[in-house]
Order: sequence, then structure tokens, then C-alpha cells
Amino acid sequence: MKKYLRSILCLLLALCMVMCFAACDKDEDEDEGEEEDSSIAGTYIIDSMEVGGEEVTAEDLADLGITEDSFYIILNKDGTGFVCLDGDKAEIEWDDETLTAEGDSIEYTVKGNKLTIEMDGNKMTFKKTNKKIDPEAEPAEPEVTSTTYGIYAVIVEGQAVTGADLAAAGMTPADTYVTLNSDGTAVMCMIDEIEEAQWDSTRLWSANDVTDVVALELDGDVLTLSSEGNTLVYLKNGSTQVPELPQSASVAGAYELYSMTEGSTTYDYETIKTIVLPQLNMTSMDELMSLTLNEDGTGKMTAMGVEAEMEYDDTKLWPKGMSSDSIEFTFDGTYLSFELEGYTYTFVQK
Repeated sequence: MKKYLRSILCLLLALCMVMCFAACDKDEDEDEGEEEDSSIAGTYIIDSMEVGGEEVTAEDLADLGITEDSFYIILNKDGTGFVCLDGDKAEIEWDDETLTAEGDSIEYTVKGNKLTIEMDGNKMTFKKTNKKIDPEAEPAEPEVTSTTYGIYAVIVEGQAVTGADLAAAGMTPADTYVTLNSDGTAVMCMIDEIEEAQWDSTRLWSANDVTDVVALELDGDVLTLSSEGNTLVYLKNGSTQVPELPQSASVAGAYELYSMTEGSTTYDYETIKTIVLPQLNMTSMDELMSLTLNEDGTGKMTAMGVEAEMEYDDTKLWPKGMSSDSIEFTFDGTYLSFELEGYTYTFVQK
């Protein structure tokens, strides 16, 4: 019996270290008022464990697949019985103080309708039940459930890449996803490349290389995987939860033209200033092209000496009152770029 108990307590200790179960205070008198059976004999099913000073409740145990069908003790009135720990069964003999199986004995205590086994400072508590358990029956295999999370964002150096930018890189929820199975296995798919994996409440690692580990966090329907300062954010399929992402630097500000690109030809700042401006009989970069965006969503743009009132949102800007003529732009925290009449203009904040 000791080998069964020791193995399961070691398992639970490891799980507690990984899952960081919060300790729950129990009222020492919680059994007061319950009707006590004067006979110790009966069937006891798993109720809780205390491992490393942390209490694991019946609900938490059920989440780990530890149920009354796989953890129970049967004490027959004739001093015989059965113990089943994680599906491992053994016949036992018992008296008022000890349970004995396969030559190993362990002490137990009974308080009210609770039977407790303690070893190495760890406890396993069973609760008496009227449920009839057939020790000859095999416990039902738990149904394996799966949850799939599609890619939502990639965070690199504090900047979040989402939506169309991810799609442009070939990353969509259909081809970049993680499936977590309730049996601790997982599937990672990165742009259609599939890899088998395993997971627990804080980590995900390759099934082929246990040293290839990334940090895992679940927040509602949001799954986050982090490694070496980079983060992948996934959203459960069908969820409407909006993940919290780091805020990019404000796009509002005054911008100066930094470069112009036409096809494969790029004119940098110095080329524009020393060659393009004289050819256009202009004296300043602001006269050629400049942009100012205000915090309230308004702004001004100068192009070829003509100034226009502008409006904008997170991805587009347009002449005031003419949102149908919008121009899509990108902003990486420093540079703002958009295409207009065959040219790609890139601005830098002043």
C-alpha cells in the first residue's frame, strides 16, 4: 500500500508545484451537525488531498481526472476490504488503527464520516458514501475533450502585430493554432506545420523534446504562449473575448517626410532634400509633404504645397468629411507609411 500512496502523493506534490493551487481554509468544525455512522466499515471515496501544505479539493481533483471511481477505500465488516488509488487496486485487511495491503501497513484516522491517511506530512482524505462500488469493475476511461485556440496576435519587443498584418505574414487562425486536450496532450500548428506537444497549467512543451518549453497562461478564452521575450496570443475558436494587448505608441504627432518609393526606386531623405526639392522649386520638406495628426482624430496634410484638413482612425486617414476616400496607413511606433498615386510615402515623427 505504501508504494501506491507514495507514488500518488508524489504525483500530487508535483501537480501542486506546477499549478500553484491556492490554499483554502477549512473550518475544523465543518463536520459538526453531520450524522455520524458509529461503524467504521463502509465505502469511502476521495474527498481532498493536502500536499506540501496546499489543499487540493474534490473539484480540483476531478479536473485532474482523479475521481471517486479511481480513488476509494472499502472496509468490510469482517476486517477485509479493497483500496483503489489511481486505478491500482489491492485487497486489504484492517483494524481500528491500520490498513494493510501486500504486507505494508499504514495508520489511518476517522473523524465523523472522513477517513484520513497521512504519510510524510501529506494527507489523503476520503468521505464515507452510500454509493455502491464494485471493486472488480474497471473505472470508466474519462472522455478526452479538446479546445482549439486560433492565433490572434504576436507581440515582439512590446509591439503587437494583429489582423491584416498577421495575415500578410501567412498567419491566420485556420493555419496557426493550438489545440489543448484534456489528457495533457496538445497540437501546435504554425502556418500549417503541425507538431505534437504536451501541456499543463503553466507550460507547453514539444512531445519530441521535453527541453523545448514555453510558458503557458490561460485567461478565460485567451491562451498566451511566451518565450525569450516574444509572445503569441491565441483566442478560443468562436469566442468574443477581446484579449488585452500592449498599447502601441500614440500615432498622434507631427510628421516629416522620410522617404519616397516608386516601384523598386527609393528616394531617401537626403536625396529628396538635395535633388527632388530643387527640381520642384520648393524650399522645405514640409512644403512637399507633411502630416500632423491630433489626439482627437483630426489633422492636416500638406502635399505639393496644398494643405488639407484630415481625419483618421487606427488604420486609415482621409480628407475631412470624405471617409470614402480613405488611405490605409501603417505605424510601427516611429514610422508612418501609406501609398498614394503610385508612391509609398514614409514619414517619421518630428
